[in-house]
Amino acid sequence: LRMKSPSLFITPPPENPDEADRKALDVIRQLDKIMARKSTIKTLDHRICIRDASVRRIQGGRYEIFVSDATDKQSTCFDQIVKRDQSWLPLQTKDILIDFAIRQAKRNPDIGRYGDAYAFGNFSLLVNGQNSDKQHNHIDMNPPNSQFGLMLTSNSPATLVYHVNETVKTAHDVKRVWNEWSGPKLVFPDNLMTAFESSSEANFLLQEFGNVLIPEDSMMEQRVEHDVPPGSLMTLPGGVIHAGPQCKQGRTVLFFSGCPNEVTQNGQQQYHPDTQYSALFVCGQLVSVLWRSPGVGRLERDYLLRMLVKYQRQSTIERKLACHFPEGAVKAFVKQLEDNKDLLGKRKLEKYIKDTAQDEEFCLFNIDGDFQQVSVQGLLTKWEGIEMNLVVYRREFDNKILLNYPNEIEGSWEGANPGDAYSLILNENERLPFDGSNGKLVDNDGEVIRCYTRGKKKPKKQRVE
Repeated sequence: LRMKSPSLFITPPPENPDEADRKALDVIRQLDKIMARKSTIKTLDHRICIRDASVRRIQGGRYEIFVSDATDKQSTCFDQIVKRDQSWLPLQTKDILIDFAIRQAKRNPDIGRYGDAYAFGNFSLLVNGQNSDKQHNHIDMNPPNSQFGLMLTSNSPATLVYHVNETVKTAHDVKRVWNEWSGPKLVFPDNLMTAFESSSEANFLLQEFGNVLIPEDSMMEQRVEHDVPPGSLMTLPGGVIHAGPQCKQGRTVLFFSGCPNEVTQNGQQQYHPDTQYSALFVCGQLVSVLWRSPGVGRLERDYLLRMLVKYQRQSTIERKLACHFPEGAVKAFVKQLEDNKDLLGKRKLEKYIKDTAQDEEFCLFNIDGDFQQVSVQGLLTKWEGIEMNLVVYRREFDNKILLNYPNEIEGSWEGANPGDAYSLILNENERLPFDGSNGKLVDNDGEVIRCYTRGKKKPKKQRVE
């Protein structure tokens, strides 16, 4: 075992391989040759084109092919490649490869000390084409999770690891970093500090992944100076900023994650393959959760969008990061920045930012992070004679009320339009949760929304449009 940086551990191939190791190393060599073929790249592009979710493009011009135990993912594409190349690969290729990778992982004392009380998963091949760019610096997961990369390709560089001399864990840290980075022409708005501090989700993002918001040119790169031979395993603990290196030739790595069994048993956060916390992604998440926070208006939204643009353009490398965003308005905004060449012009970019900042409904309310359900399960109301389930949410910071009709497909939220000010008024000496009899729910016009539960008297007055 050799430690090549304070964070990255590299376990070399076995010096005296047994029969299982020799078989695995042969599979590694053959699989690498297959992944380097132009015909294989065409197959991957075709599978993506027909919306095969078992393969996808990720940032830095890479392909990700799911192999086994990846959350919510199938291995259709990988299985098809193995089946097609049976003259090169045994049918047990998947098991041979994964078993060898786990044996290599357990040679690291930090992992091996857990014995069998350590869970591995999320196996996927990361395949670079010719002349792939360096990835955007990012964090995939936090401790006690770890990530692993089994090298399949000869003469390939190791993962790049980054160290920072400061930390970003609070809103005040963000303000300091952003003001230093942007200069006097783009200053952190005062009202935004209140929004940050009142958002539990924004605080979580900063506590867990805030360091990626430090500009890339302020990070110190820790590079392994020599290439990593095939069969070597790179181990990186969670929470470390890193990036896939620039490659002049093809490069294939078997990626996977792991954590002690107690993590899965205790319900702690584990790695999910759809999530990658780059500076752009974290800033985009902050835009989403703060957009409709108390005190956030056009000025604050304009500022957040400008910081998002700065992160998207902090490198001249075209990395295509929109693919890592969940579907929604922020992803569409980032994709426009990546694909719409007109936005390279200052005038059109200014208009795009200002028009978006004026749209209060650009992002939805952050229900999971800022609101709590304050109604009983099974609360009902009637709308034009139709009985409907109703859930009442309240934001504690300013008592903002939102109504959700969970059985409705469209128009399921009420009170979410700009200017809406619904209220929940409890009777004297009554407490939450609201059940329709212990208070009243009032809409913008002062009309009482009659609510009830099964077994209690239904309202005589019904709501009508």
